[in-house]
Amino acid sequence: MPIIPFGSLVDDETSLEDLLASLLSDQEGILSTDSALKPSRQRSTVELLQAIRGISSRKDLRLCGLNWKCGSGIFCPRCTPRLNGYLIPAVAQAVREAHFSAFATFNIAHRPGDKLLTLKGAMSAGWTQTTSGADWSKLREKHGVSGWVRAWDFTYSEWAGWNPHIPVIFTFEKIPDLTEFRQEISHRWVHGLRKSGHDALAVRQYVRERYGTPDQLARYLLHNDPMRHTPERNGMVAPSSTIGDILGAMADAVQDGDIDAPAIRLWREYEGALFRQHAVTPSQSVRPALTEARRRAKNGWQGQRVTASGTHR
Repeated sequence: MPIIPFGSLVDDETSLEDLLASLLSDQEGILSTDSALKPSRQRSTVELLQAIRGISSRKDLRLCGLNWKCGSGIFCPRCTPRLNGYLIPAVAQAVREAHFSAFATFNIAHRPGDKLLTLKGAMSAGWTQTTSGADWSKLREKHGVSGWVRAWDFTYSEWAGWNPHIPVIFTFEKIPDLTEFRQEISHRWVHGLRKSGHDALAVRQYVRERYGTPDQLARYLLHNDPMRHTPERNGMVAPSSTIGDILGAMADAVQDGDIDAPAIRLWREYEGALFRQHAVTPSQSVRPALTEARRRAKNGWQGQRVTASGTHR
């Protein structure tokens, strides 16, 4: 079963100004190499949880590790890797069972100062517009789309602000005309965003060179791990920060007593924007497998859990 990566294309209505702005955005590493937040060192899960307890507004996160399991698949440095241990095989199995699979990344135009909650809300609305309605049903039938699984990925830099992405695995019942499907799904995404008053980036919706096994594809989909840091490339650190970088820098700030540090502000903004957000969101056809994976994860953890509201379950 082939796995083909792709991204959305430049929309035919993209202006030259948007194209230039996006090209410059791709060069942020050249324009601003010291704007990213980086931790002073790699910290243990226990150290990170201790830092979170000092500043988090979420009771479940503050109590995680103290005979509790918050179960968060997007915030917690302790529970996210454990939950992924159940979700990754479920996603990989959906890929194996499909006749054909493709990987895409959808982005949004963003600027420094844009609130993450606003960007995420626009992208969620844009995704709903993209994958609903009579035209979407026709597109699914035409290309044999059997389902999809989407996740979230976030990076941040002072030069570009928050940069959210929606990575998606599409599954198919037959081999589609991928070029045509790419154009049509890209067109729907761009116009779905515009209905919410936002635009897609002109250039950064590109083909992703991501080949590999179903397990590797599932791991890449779920790589927004709070323990993941930006790797060095050619001896240089990338100019943007992952959530893991922000969490590590936040732990540095808590240790130093710097309550006004940017990393603390960014972590709190991230918590607020992603409140009650699942690590992955599947289409109806894939949902039963992922629901079962979450159930097995919950039953596999020992001890009680506490929800964000503080109620026990």
